[in-house]
Amino acid sequence: MLGFYYSPEGGVVSLVLLNRVLALLVIWVAAWFIIKQKQDRKMLKEREADKFNVLLESTHDGMAIVNSHGQIETANEQLEKLSGYPQMELVGQQIEVLLPERYKDHQRLRENYYAGPYIRQIGVGQELFLRRKNGTEFQAEIALSPLEIDERSIVIAAYPRYYRS
Repeated sequence: MLGFYYSPEGGVVSLVLLNRVLALLVIWVAAWFIIKQKQDRKMLKEREADKFNVLLESTHDGMAIVNSHGQIETANEQLEKLSGYPQMELVGQQIEVLLPERYKDHQRLRENYYAGPYIRQIGVGQELFLRRKNGTEFQAEIALSPLEIDERSIVIAAYPRYYRS
């Protein structure tokens, strides 16, 4: 019978008890599916991050991922070689750490760029320089590529290898 069943003693157990057991079962199954879905999403994001890092490391150009506050979130090995800064030392630093003092208005320029970011080249036909950790400078050309990742604005700053000195 739907809604009722007989107990071993022969009495009728109410529909309320059966409904509570079924409700708990439904809640448990729903919670399990939600947890499984979150785990799957996390695993997918980790795989995507791994692919992204492999791509970043596979390029011949020095590259940094910079957030909208100007902080370096990731730098590849080529940028480490180019700048003399260990990758982990660059992470969390303002991008201006790679710029000579004479470019002190860069923060304002960066903020203006983030107001309407677009793919662009900087330093083409100009004498643009970056600063190494030891203070020496080298001529550079920079390519900026804005991206939206996880609802965050970032910019990939690439320093082409042919300007290395």
